[in-house]
Amino acid sequence: MEGDNVVVTAVKQAEDGGALIVRFYEWAGKESNIKLRLPPGAELAVETDLMERSAGSISLQGGSVSVPTNPYEIKTVKISFASPLGINRSIK
Repeated sequence: MEGDNVVVTAVKQAEDGGALIVRFYEWAGKESNIKLRLPPGAELAVETDLMERSAGSISLQGGSVSVPTNPYEIKTVKISFASPLGINRSIK
């Protein structure tokens, strides 16, 4: 994550399973565009509310997303993978 004015507060599996949740907040009181580098295999990123309900898609470019963040705002990003949590199920 790029941005010295944000703190990551959670990295966890989504409540509905199969996706990764990253939650962070802006602490310095400044508007920012936070760049979040995603793990390999990420196919879709969606901004959600704190209950993990979709609030809008985020453009995935070159393995990262840019998240517009207002002063003191909490952001939650849900990252979906080709296979659940990027696990290749064909490996035995």
